[in-house]
Amino acid sequence: MSFNKEYLGEFHEAMKRRAGFPLRLNKASVDNNYIGWSCFGRKGFKLFVSMHQDDDWICVNFGIDSRDQKHHFTTLLEKRVEIEKNIGKELYWELKGNEISNTQAKLTNYNVNIRNRDLWVGQHAWILEHLEKMYFAFKPHVDRLVTD
Repeated sequence: MSFNKEYLGEFHEAMKRRAGFPLRLNKASVDNNYIGWSCFGRKGFKLFVSMHQDDDWICVNFGIDSRDQKHHFTTLLEKRVEIEKNIGKELYWELKGNEISNTQAKLTNYNVNIRNRDLWVGQHAWILEHLEKMYFAFKPHVDRLVTD
C-alpha cells in the first residue's frame, strides 16, 4: 500500500468518527497526496487537504477554479480579516494567472513528522479542525458572491 493511500485512508477513518462533521466522505482515490471537496454548492469552489511526506507538511486549502476566479478571489480577499478571525489563523492567500486551482487561500502546518504513524491522530485532528473552520468561514462569503 502506498504511503499516501495509508495516510489519507486513516484520515478518512478519523473523518468518519467526527460527529457532525459538515463535509461528506469523499470517495475519490487516495493514491494522490490530496483529497478535494466541491462543498459550497457552487461550481469551482473547493476545499482540499494535502500532505507531503518528504517535506513533512500538511495543508488545508480553499481553492477557486471558475472562470471568474480572479474577481471572486479579490472579493473574498476583501473579507480576509473576518475570514481569518473565524478560522483563528492567518492564511496564505495566493492569486496566480489563470491556472486551475492556483487561486487559493491555505493554511499549512510544517515540520509535522508525517512519517511517524504515532503522530497521525494529532495531525488528522488538526486537519479536521481547520477544514471545518475553513468551511464555515468561507461558506457565507461564497454564498454571497455574484457571477459576472
